[in-house]
Amino acid sequence: MTRPQNSTLARAKINLTLRVLGRRPDGYHEIASLVAFADIGDRLVMQWRDGAEAPRRYSSGDIAEPPPTHTSSRPATLRAVGPFAAAIVGDNLVETAIRRVEAAAGGAIEADFVLEKNLPVASGIGGGSADAAAALRLMREAYGALAGRIDWDGIARGLGADVPVCLASRSAMMRGTGELISPICLPKLDIVLANACEPVPADKTRQVFSTLGAPPSVTVEPQEIPRSVDRERLLALMRATGNDLEAPARSILASLGGVKAAVAATAGCEIAIVSGAGPTIVGIYPSPDAACRARDDLQNMHPGWWVQAGTLGGD
Repeated sequence: MTRPQNSTLARAKINLTLRVLGRRPDGYHEIASLVAFADIGDRLVMQWRDGAEAPRRYSSGDIAEPPPTHTSSRPATLRAVGPFAAAIVGDNLVETAIRRVEAAAGGAIEADFVLEKNLPVASGIGGGSADAAAALRLMREAYGALAGRIDWDGIARGLGADVPVCLASRSAMMRGTGELISPICLPKLDIVLANACEPVPADKTRQVFSTLGAPPSVTVEPQEIPRSVDRERLLALMRATGNDLEAPARSILASLGGVKAAVAATAGCEIAIVSGAGPTIVGIYPSPDAACRARDDLQNMHPGWWVQAGTLGGD
């Protein structure tokens, strides 16, 4: 019997700008960050088990009957493959997402998941959050009409600050601790992602925020967010705003400055930025050919680095 399956790309989340507005009494930080998603990412496959069928659908897409769930069955499993699979240790957000959906649905999902881990772990491009969001999208699609009974946004918020925006997987301005999301249309940008693949502390993000030492947050009136931004204005905004986490990240991640300088020095690079808390550097280029040449040059000079060319935005 052929087991039906669905798959989705867990696209890398890139912080084009990142302002830390202050630290809240609960310890979380208020941010304002313009994010976009690349066509580079992990891939997650959801495969129904032998003997279990995916929900039958009417032409409208609604489920004719709920997907197979049985409280006595074996819970859904996750298997990681790919170049960075070995780096996934301990608690995994995809497994947590699956368990919370199973709890909300009232039974185990008769399916298994395979995660092709192509993005470096703890690299500042939202890999784990994107993976968890991808799992939610696959399960939401599988549940069809039944999906309305499950609070997908609530589950996403409970998984982490970046998961809600990754669930939508489209360009947006994030505010609050990440829960306030305003979609925005951004131009397509040709990019290179570069990471030296140095070991990073398990609590890298906590260390970066601690080193930043943000003052207590104050109430500020939200700025008006345009519905779309053209390429020239976007690059100007990126240069003017920057990333508040870059300076503290440099003190924790030894390779950060060198990788940024190397990307910035490639032919055609218009701007090089740190995404999130690093260590991945994003270079913006005027064309796909320029991005591919920069990727090739970086790979030749630094064969141990992870370097990819692609696009982001345009959604």
